[in-house]
Amino acid sequence: MDVEELKRHLHVTHNMEDKEIKRYLSWAEADIKDAVYPDNNTRNDSFFEGNMHFERGVFLLASFYFESRIGYSDVQYVAMPNGVTGAIQKLRGAYPYES
Repeated sequence: MDVEELKRHLHVTHNMEDKEIKRYLSWAEADIKDAVYPDNNTRNDSFFEGNMHFERGVFLLASFYFESRIGYSDVQYVAMPNGVTGAIQKLRGAYPYES
């Protein structure tokens, strides 16, 4: 996933928060991979490359992390977006588990 692509989605036109956005992106990727297959040593990371469900889940979760970091907001965030759970479930169903 590309940081610049995520920034366009977030309507961020400056570079002042690039470090934080990269961190949120990294966290989202790790969270979703761990939710699908938690063992880093045996996980097939190539499964996630170019996977549209993975990209959608990462995009939504990283956006959620970015948008809910602000201490004051008129929107109450209580859980991750529904699309993230749906993407994780689709990835779990398609993941090539060894028998």
